[in-house]
Amino acid sequence: MDADRGRIQHCVEALRPGFELNERRLDGAATVCDRLADNLSQYGIVVGTPFSGFRDLELQDLVVTLLRDDSEIATVYAEGHIDDHYDSLLALVRVLAKFDRRIEAGDHVITGAFARERVEQASAWRGDFGLGIGSVEVNFE
Repeated sequence: MDADRGRIQHCVEALRPGFELNERRLDGAATVCDRLADNLSQYGIVVGTPFSGFRDLELQDLVVTLLRDDSEIATVYAEGHIDDHYDSLLALVRVLAKFDRRIEAGDHVITGAFARERVEQASAWRGDFGLGIGSVEVNFE
């Protein structure tokens, strides 16, 4: 496997603001094996508009604000909270290679979570991603 950080950076076409949608079908007593069998409770990803002007950005300077019904829920700084995005992609590429798999052109990959909040009622959620990356919204009815 010949991937390295530079190659990963070169292969990324664009950044997109995004939400990972999860459902907590399992209780806190579930084992790691239970969670894997349940697909880690993942349902999908809500993605925003592609942002291609990211090449010179310091992604560790990224600040994300999460809003519910236009009220701020969290403001999270990447530095000290989330692993380096390219290092996370490189780790994923290396693990996939062990199983003869790879990230394909057009795949969407989330490199980590800035916040984990539970949706308990009909509401509109928006994540504002700094550094010019943009925002993404999802509405639950």
